[in-house]
Amino acid sequence: MIFFSARGIPYLAKECNFRLSAIAEKLANSTYDIVALQEIWTEHHYNEIKKRVEHKLPYTHYFYSGVIGTGLCIFSKYPITDAFLHQFSINGQFYAIAHGDWFAGKGIGYCKIKHPQGMLHAFSLHLHADYPSNTYTELRTLQAYQCAQLIKKMTRPGDAIILCGDFNHSDSEIGIRAIKSITGVIDSWRSAANKPPGLCHTINTDDNPYGHVNEVTKRIDFIFHSTALKCVDNA
Repeated sequence: MIFFSARGIPYLAKECNFRLSAIAEKLANSTYDIVALQEIWTEHHYNEIKKRVEHKLPYTHYFYSGVIGTGLCIFSKYPITDAFLHQFSINGQFYAIAHGDWFAGKGIGYCKIKHPQGMLHAFSLHLHADYPSNTYTELRTLQAYQCAQLIKKMTRPGDAIILCGDFNHSDSEIGIRAIKSITGVIDSWRSAANKPPGLCHTINTDDNPYGHVNEVTKRIDFIFHSTALKCVDNA
């Protein structure tokens, strides 16, 4: 499995069409079984990616919500038998137009996937972002708690669960700690049998020319899994 937070904001994100086309090309030539994308903000970009990858990932679901949409979608090699979106009850401020999170109607996207070895519960989310004028830490923590409660209510011990996305949260913060404590999911980076040396940073201006120059190097994107699954390779 893999996921991308694509920064697909039309007119605002740098080289948006070029980057999303490159992501589609990467996926079209990959061997991934399940792909979760965040920040695919337009149906046009979603349909373009869908068309490019349908020979490898024929099953898909796009999670509609809010005014501009959640930006979430999941592609799968195996049949998606059920899907829905649980919208966060607290989701930013409607008057914070420049922030945009309220208009996205953010939430937790869920797909039940019929894998040959058993049913797989796949969750994808995008928590509220940080902004220079307001970090929204408390709001994001509540969203993380809602995520944990939803997973706990929907699944049973022993189920195969994958939870991934842009958490805008470091693993030392209370929101991530709550998710792991309540659901029992494991950080795939830490559990992987094979992974590159060094630290894992998903925000790093040294190797990401599209990031803001003032962004702090850190890891805020995660793939978690239940104990029913094992992460063999995180390279």
